[in-house]
Amino acid sequence: MKYHIAYLSGLGIHPSVFYSIIKNIPGGAQLLEYPDLSCADTDDILGYAVQELAGCILHGSIICGWSLGGLLAMKIAEECPEKIRGVITLGTTPKFKASKDWPGIADEALNDFHKQAHSDLGRLKKTFSALIAYPQRVSYQNPIPFDEESWSDDKFLSYLKILATTDMRDACLQLTVPCLHILGEKDSIVPVSIQQVLSRPKNSEVKVMKDAGHYLPSMASVSVEIKRFIEDVNAY
Repeated sequence: MKYHIAYLSGLGIHPSVFYSIIKNIPGGAQLLEYPDLSCADTDDILGYAVQELAGCILHGSIICGWSLGGLLAMKIAEECPEKIRGVITLGTTPKFKASKDWPGIADEALNDFHKQAHSDLGRLKKTFSALIAYPQRVSYQNPIPFDEESWSDDKFLSYLKILATTDMRDACLQLTVPCLHILGEKDSIVPVSIQQVLSRPKNSEVKVMKDAGHYLPSMASVSVEIKRFIEDVNAY
């Protein structure tokens, strides 16, 4: 059976990051582009981004998002459940920013990311590359494809703000569509301990990839899990 999947990459990353998955999934693939938020006529840039992305997705699609893309995938499923048949997140947390009761990226690190984004975006991308690629001994099929052409400095900063301020912890537990959350056991960005929250809903499944880090789209074993989930969803 064939199916349609919409893919949304991570912050500043080219959609080609999903090529190794797409070649193993026998269905229609739609590579989503992050909307230009400078066109937003509202201060709610998250809402604007979700509205624009949802408008591009075909009815009945399964949406697969990596990192920030997974966070937005959950938000799209919350806002447009009638349009989404299932959600797959890779290396995603419902809240990237750490707080007293939640593991994540510390305030100090996020503030440093913002400073680097303003002063030396190239340095920040090197920092992200190191975090994404850890642990280096994991064998990845493709290099990390940063998208230099489509991501302006302002666009990067706007989506970095969305990453730092969005909290989907309650909403992700209320999603009505089937969900597959794939985490890396040694992810340096998304703590694997969040699986305890993501696995609570009956329609939610969590898979932890042994020894894997954040760069999950380029792992062959991830493609296997995605294909299995999609076939399960389409069996109903």
